[in-house]
Amino acid sequence: MISLGSISANLTRTQETRQILEANRTMNKFSPVSRWLRGFDTKSGQMRVEHRLPDPSTLERLRLLFDVTDDDPMFACYRLGPVQAKALEEDTGYQLVTDGLEFFLEADAED
Repeated sequence: MISLGSISANLTRTQETRQILEANRTMNKFSPVSRWLRGFDTKSGQMRVEHRLPDPSTLERLRLLFDVTDDDPMFACYRLGPVQAKALEEDTGYQLVTDGLEFFLEADAED
């Protein structure tokens, strides 16, 4: 049997989730974000390469490449698989298919 307390807790979590999503949407509209392709040495874990992506036209392209929804601001860190690495290499001219490096897409807030 489901209690009223558990229903109330689920509704509260749903409302909190909606508030967080709305805050992210607001931040995305008003806070400049730069996106970076960062390559890390697979043995040491040290960052070896960093490339800034052009602003902001790349967001729609990135959403397609990483198969995320249209409302996702892509603030998370995404590992580049072979398909994304090759496509972004063609788009940017940066060398991303390199032995010994693993690349990630990251977002940084601008000052």
